[in-house]
Amino acid sequence: METGQRFWRRILATLLLIPLLPAFVLFAVGAIGKITGCEPAVPCKVAGIWLGETADRTLGIATGISVAFVMLGAVWLLLCLYPLHRSFIRNRWRIIVAFLAACWLTLAPMMFSLMAASSAASGRCQFNEGGVGGCTFFGVPSQAGRDLGAAFWGILIGYPLCLLLLIAYLVFLFIRWRRTSAASPATP
Repeated sequence: METGQRFWRRILATLLLIPLLPAFVLFAVGAIGKITGCEPAVPCKVAGIWLGETADRTLGIATGISVAFVMLGAVWLLLCLYPLHRSFIRNRWRIIVAFLAACWLTLAPMMFSLMAASSAASGRCQFNEGGVGGCTFFGVPSQAGRDLGAAFWGILIGYPLCLLLLIAYLVFLFIRWRRTSAASPATP
């Protein structure tokens, strides 16, 4: 593998992980609470930081990103296509990774946010599409994730948009392949 390919794969991996940062922070807050012996129903302060308030704010950010990526994941996928194209030489790997990236960008932020919220609240989160339900993070009741349940329905819009972009990318690859195969001399 060339150095350039490694560089573009790192860029691609970074772009694919950025939407998950709030979920990772929420996982970390939950882990810190568990390590220090905090209970989900009791307010807890560690190193001058109230874990419940931090978890509530982080869940709000994670929810916003999840909802945005369910609907607008195709825009982020468009940003990912150039590093993806530069990362792989063979078209079959480009197609496979592009498809996986489309699935990842519409589903992963929402799924990781739900898992992180459930982990930090010790499984006491319940969200639905009606905006009902919440979590209790270390003594702080939170409604910040109430849109996560409704975000599942956004997949009906977001994923087809990603698939349309993926089809456009496939057309681009096909045209490029035809041009390079027509320009190369035929071998006997």
